[in-house]
Amino acid sequence: MRLVSSFALLGLMASAAAAQDVRRMGAAEAPISASVEVAPGSRLIYVSGNVPDPVDANAPAGSLARYGDTATQTRSVLRKLQTALGAHGLGLSDVVMMRVFLVAPPGQPRMDFAGMMTAYREFFGTTAQPNRPARSTMQVAGLVDPGFLVEIEVTAAARRGAAAMAQTRSAPVADRAAESDAALIARADAITEAVGAAAPDYAIGLESGQAWVWAASGGYLMVSDTGGGRRDGSRFYYFAPGSTTPFLIRTARRNIIVRRGEMTAAYEMDGDPVAMAAMTASGSTAVARGEALGAAFAAGNRQAVDGQAYQSAQAEARQAEQRAETQQRQAENTARRQAEAQAERQREQAAPPPPPPPR
Repeated sequence: MRLVSSFALLGLMASAAAAQDVRRMGAAEAPISASVEVAPGSRLIYVSGNVPDPVDANAPAGSLARYGDTATQTRSVLRKLQTALGAHGLGLSDVVMMRVFLVAPPGQPRMDFAGMMTAYREFFGTTAQPNRPARSTMQVAGLVDPGFLVEIEVTAAARRGAAAMAQTRSAPVADRAAESDAALIARADAITEAVGAAAPDYAIGLESGQAWVWAASGGYLMVSDTGGGRRDGSRFYYFAPGSTTPFLIRTARRNIIVRRGEMTAAYEMDGDPVAMAAMTASGSTAVARGEALGAAFAAGNRQAVDGQAYQSAQAEARQAEQRAETQQRQAENTARRQAEAQAERQREQAAPPPPPPPR
């Protein structure tokens, strides 16, 4: 627990240091900053306009069904920007300027500004991420794909010293052999805690089954390789920003440490080390699977997940499981009562007849 707290504290310290070099002006209740001042010597990152990933790859190309409504597309774009910034050791909290280009939905004369704002407020001005960028929002006639309703570009800033610290923390763990196993496990714990019960951001589809991806702050990824997306699945992979090889693989029983694409250690959940001889075959298979998932994600073989639809599907699945469990208990109770009744009848049949009454 101490390691998790130390990791979280390090992130807060870096954010606070960066904030000292960026002044955001404007009304406290406003969703954006009226102006942002960046101190001399700050490091600036310019991210090109990003467009949404498909939510339904089977929908016709260029259709609204393929990419979702304005709110859905905005979430997808902001998650992609978060990943892009993470490769530089930054996050959405470091964005100082944002330009939003919106297209009016089919049949509508005006852009869906309210839909964009619904998704925007999930990422900016929150308790977890209170920073708000300066922003321009404009309606355009169209974007490169007829199904695109949203394109966003951003500029992010960080103090040079703080940015260097962030890059050191966020570099692929495979290149940081000095980091202890305990620190890697604590990092995975912190990512899991940050993700919480949120719906996944992306789905990866491979021939060997589907996986779900949660994008954490700073560009880290958590991938659930369960096929059904259940959070109590059998295997999770944790990726550092920009890396296609996981730094840790977590099963229901163990944490597997991966360095430079090789399994180097494994620990039971109580912290006891596992003999490597017992892990060679299964560990190598898990690492290969993790690299396949990481490569698929990096290559863009992913779809944005409709969070509301996912949560609804999960709720329906839980209800179905509860109904099945209830039916199973009822069947077991019925079978037990029938067995007890049968046993009682057999005892009655086996009992000697009562003696005849005296004459």
